[in-house]
Amino acid sequence: MFSRPSRIEIDLNRLEKNIEAIRKHIPEKTKIIAIVKSNAYSMGDVEIVRHLVELGISNFAVAATSEGIRIRREFKDIEILVLGYTPEYLYESSTRNNLTLTVYSYDAAKKINEISNKIGMDTNVQIKLDTGMNRLGFKNTGESLEEISKISKLSNIKITGIFSHFADSEENKEFTEKQFNDYITFTKKLEEMGIELGMKHINNTGGVFLHPEYSLDAVRPGIALYGTHDGRKEDAIDFGLEFIADIKSEVAHVKTIQPGEGVSYGLVFKADKPTKIATIPIGYSDGILRAMSGKIDVLIQGKRCKQVGVICMDQLMVDVTGVDCNVGDEVVLVGEQGSEKIWINEYSEAADECNTPFLTHLSPRLCRVYIKDGNIVKSTDEILN
Repeated sequence: MFSRPSRIEIDLNRLEKNIEAIRKHIPEKTKIIAIVKSNAYSMGDVEIVRHLVELGISNFAVAATSEGIRIRREFKDIEILVLGYTPEYLYESSTRNNLTLTVYSYDAAKKINEISNKIGMDTNVQIKLDTGMNRLGFKNTGESLEEISKISKLSNIKITGIFSHFADSEENKEFTEKQFNDYITFTKKLEEMGIELGMKHINNTGGVFLHPEYSLDAVRPGIALYGTHDGRKEDAIDFGLEFIADIKSEVAHVKTIQPGEGVSYGLVFKADKPTKIATIPIGYSDGILRAMSGKIDVLIQGKRCKQVGVICMDQLMVDVTGVDCNVGDEVVLVGEQGSEKIWINEYSEAADECNTPFLTHLSPRLCRVYIKDGNIVKSTDEILN
């Protein structure tokens, strides 16, 4: 029982299976840097990290200092890399919480060093190279070589790694190869200058499976950890991945409407015959976006039922004509029920997005229920907890 029936059930056994699939595609000595930004793609970062630590993962990456500090409060002995921009006023708290900061300018590194020296601590940093994404990073120039050399000489800065990011590892083989070659060329120049660079990494989810030859000291899988891929669902299957989450709710109300009656705001859907309608207590504030209205199915009693009308903030309605269902019956939005299955790709495509951004829409209001070996081991249901 939960304080709200709409929830995300997260299968930790599937998470373990995905780690095994990733390890099969990379050299034995290559480390996994688990990407747990955006609350572990909405799966709940603390519990995902907890289980990954049990699986032997010790390197993690987040987007922001706030994410890193939240995880650090629970785990003292793991490496946490902040991939994104860290404003100056957070340098001290980042250092005190033993976060590794990404640097891509000498000026920022110099200021980090000043603050680290003032508080009597060292700060770990990783150098970000821009090999074609044109987001963050040093460009491949002589000026960049000089700046990184100066960073390496700062008294309270320790360079623990150097990385870049593929822009299109799933589709553009030539550009991916160019990015990799540019990365290797630039890092060799730095090493020839006597600079110790630490861990080298560039491969992301697409690269792990499609370009395993680019796996260096570490790889950075993100969406693959959670068992899916931003391409076709068949790709995830081929890679040996299994989506770790099922999105579920239950039937709140059932009624039959007559021809000509409408459903939901704007009466966009109108029945052309007697139609049985079930109301489900989940809506766009939970991450089932209004733009998906009329484009998705749910499973009730093992049968696909089409969502009808405009999705509301907290509820949506489905056509259950011909389905023997009652209040309290389980509803599966994403996952399996009986012999039927709804893929996460179906929902992301209905939202006109790929899987990664769609997952980040899933609201904290949906209780996360963690399951291992068929048993609930943890939930985020604060009221019942």
